[in-house]
Amino acid sequence: GRLMSITKAFKIVKRYSSCIDEIIDLAETIHASVKDGKVPREERSLCMKKFWALVKAVEDSTNP
Repeated sequence: GRLMSITKAFKIVKRYSSCIDEIIDLAETIHASVKDGKVPREERSLCMKKFWALVKAVEDSTNP
């Protein structure tokens, strides 16, 4: 139920708290880029750049 989702979300946030800046940056970039439910071709590379920054941050947080 809903409590399980909140608990799961809290665990994820706690585990990846060092990556929160990259998560927010990616979410804001995608949100700003979406037009008519799609990310325009010219915005995709920026979104992918932010995505890979998040991947690297997650890797760094799991391999101290």
